Amino acid sequence: MIVGAGGWTRDKVHHQRAHVRHVVIDHRLRRRGIARAVIRHSLNAAEWQGITEMACWSTLTAEPLYASMGFVSERPMEVPCGLT
Repeated sequence: MIVGAGGWTRDKVHHQRAHVRHVVIDHRLRRRGIARAVIRHSLNAAEWQGITEMACWSTLTAEPLYASMGFVSERPMEVPCGLT
């Protein structure tokens, strides 16, 4: 059974920088360390590929998790979803 997934993408301009993306966890299995493991795996894989800086756009509910892993909030932002 797949319980979580995630990954990262290298920045197209700054090649030693990357972005966390698409971290999702089965909502029935929250607070069991799955998201932390997915993120840690992504960070390790990125570091192995020469990434020295990782950025992340986070939802408000995930912000405490990222903060606990060393990410620093820069500012709030709005992302339009395309609905009219």
